[in-house]
Amino acid sequence: LAKGGKPITSWVGRITALGQVTRFRIPQLGLPGDITLGPDGNLWFTYTTYIGRCSPAGHITLYAIPQPRNPTSYPVRIAVGADHNLWFTEFGGSIGHISVRGEITHYQVSNVVPTWDIVAGPGDQMWFTTWYDSRVGRIDMHGKISYAVLPTTNSGPWGITAGPDKSIWTTATCINALVH
Repeated sequence: LAKGGKPITSWVGRITALGQVTRFRIPQLGLPGDITLGPDGNLWFTYTTYIGRCSPAGHITLYAIPQPRNPTSYPVRIAVGADHNLWFTEFGGSIGHISVRGEITHYQVSNVVPTWDIVAGPGDQMWFTTWYDSRVGRIDMHGKISYAVLPTTNSGPWGITAGPDKSIWTTATCINALVH
C-alpha cells in the first residue's frame, strides 16, 4: 500500500523515441517483473503468480500459473523459444511455457533451488540459471532437463544469454565472473 493506505497500481509502460510515456494499467494488484516481445507481436511479462500479455494498443490479459507448484513461487524471467512459446522461470524452482493462446505447461526443476534467468539457445533448447548452486540448466521443447556444472562451487549463476559464437554465457554473482 502507498502512503495513506491507498493501493498501488501496476502498469505496463511504453516510451517513444521522443520520450513520451504511455501507461497501461494492469487490472489486478501485483508485482510486474520481466517483459519481452512475443512472436505474436504482443508484449509478454511476468506478474506475481501470472503471465501477462499486453497488446500494442494496451489491452492486458493475465494468465494464472496453475497448481501444483511451490506456493511461495513467482515468475521471474521470460523469453521466446524456438517453438514460438514464451518460456519463463519461477523462483520456486520451476520452468514453464505459455503458448500465445494462453495454454501453460509447467515443469518442476527443484524444490530447493530457484530458477532465475532464461534464454533461447542453439537448436530447440532453452537455457536457465539455478541461482543458489553451480549449475546452468537446459530444457528442450519436450521438458527434458539436463545441466552443465560450472567450474567453481557456489558460483551463483544469475544472468544468461546466447553469445555471437552460439555459446551460452552466464554471470556468476558469488564469484564475480563471466562464464561460458
